Amino acid sequence: MTNRDQVLEAVQQLPPIPVDACELVRLLQDPEVDPAELERAISLNPALTTHVLATANSAIFGARAEISTVRRAWLQLGSGRIQAAVMSAMVGPMACEPVEGYSLPGDALWEGALAIALATEELALKTGGPPPNEAFTAGLLVDIGKTVFGQVAQTKMSEIADLAFGGNISFEKAEEQLVGINHAEAGAIMLEAWGLPESIIQVVRWHHEPEMCPEEFRPIAELVHAAQYLCGMVGLGNGEDGNYYASSEAVFNRLGLSPDAIENCLCQTLSKLDLAREAFGLEKKS
Repeated sequence: MTNRDQVLEAVQQLPPIPVDACELVRLLQDPEVDPAELERAISLNPALTTHVLATANSAIFGARAEISTVRRAWLQLGSGRIQAAVMSAMVGPMACEPVEGYSLPGDALWEGALAIALATEELALKTGGPPPNEAFTAGLLVDIGKTVFGQVAQTKMSEIADLAFGGNISFEKAEEQLVGINHAEAGAIMLEAWGLPESIIQVVRWHHEPEMCPEEFRPIAELVHAAQYLCGMVGLGNGEDGNYYASSEAVFNRLGLSPDAIENCLCQTLSKLDLAREAFGLEKKS
């Protein structure tokens, strides 16, 4: 069995996400969703209901009074934030585990995901691009493939790092060269197996090569690409791979980000990260 086959087999062995969660994600993709239908779908899953209400009541979203119903949570958060809360409930426990291949301790991958999501949202606001909530959700899941790739390719990671650092190629290209698949493709295959929307699957698949992303999803892929690179510059989400990924000069040129805008984006991301940790189930760092 090839290394690629081992990664694919590991994806197939992942437990499926609950059917009701898949249905909820589908509903949240519909801009004309009936709030009553959405409320019913969330209420069918008590654990999910608890998570959504906890998210709505967290300080980052500025609720002035306690939110005790799903309907009020939807009004407070909007469908995009509800979708992010649902997805964090689905994948957060997995992303909070140590990722041995990348030398990421527990919570580090999820903290990096939150930082990328926040930075993607900030860039969406600054550039007037895709809706910020959609950008946030895409950023949240961007590195989920590392959970499987790092486990299967653990014995290859030193060789991958040597090739990337010594061969002047980006880390995901070194993964491809030595394993036959990279963590971005592994993540996309995971999300496809779980039945998540094509828009998220494609952004995760191509976030290191946004020019390859289908045109309809490319604007968000470009934002995620830029956000991840900026977060890596300040050490958020870095592990064995460091920030050894190529940034697309064309993407940064299209986004038109000045040095001041980049600095402001990072400042906003860092200032919101502690509140986001609370909202999405991480302990505050000392």
